[in-house]
Amino acid sequence: MKESQVEKTIVKWAKDNGIASLKLDGPGDAGKPDRLFLYQGKIVFMEMKATGGRPRKLQIKWLKNLEEQGFTAVWVDDVNEGIEILEKLL
Repeated sequence: MKESQVEKTIVKWAKDNGIASLKLDGPGDAGKPDRLFLYQGKIVFMEMKATGGRPRKLQIKWLKNLEEQGFTAVWVDDVNEGIEILEKLL
């Protein structure tokens, strides 16, 4: 599955379940996770990849830095895995 399909499916599921989603893209955003999900005071940063894909070194560095600051910061290459992570917010 393409990265855009993984992202679109997870974002739709989040929206259908009352989880807000922000796209993190713009100048100076290199390496930052694709999405920020917010629900009742909880935050998840999520980098999404095509099935079988892996994050680049800079993306891993960002995720690690966010985790060290106490945030949930993950990467997924599977729709079900992404949804499962978000289900924990509910």
